Amino acid sequence: MITFQKIILVIAALNLLRGYLHHSKGRSSRYWFGMSSLIWGSLLIVGGLLPELSSRAAQWVGVGRGVDLALYLSVIALWMLVLKIIQKQSRNAEELTALVRAIAVEGAKRPE
Repeated sequence: MITFQKIILVIAALNLLRGYLHHSKGRSSRYWFGMSSLIWGSLLIVGGLLPELSSRAAQWVGVGRGVDLALYLSVIALWMLVLKIIQKQSRNAEELTALVRAIAVEGAKRPE
């Protein structure tokens, strides 16, 4: 096992533990705990314990190396995350607009 794999194992294991502790204290939802566990668990298995698995998956998909497949998947995941953040920001702006309107209408004075 090379040094890089040991670093991946330590980082992934610590993040899995951190996610579990946050979830057990009620600081994160079940969804986020599940998603983070899936991501860090996958990194733990593919990056640290079975790196040849990513090469096999890359060959099955038609990509040259396992690292390339991981890079392509991470770019796709990041774009999905960016789009989700933009969607949430837009929804928050609409909710804020509705709230400001309601407060403005409620606080408006009638002309005499």
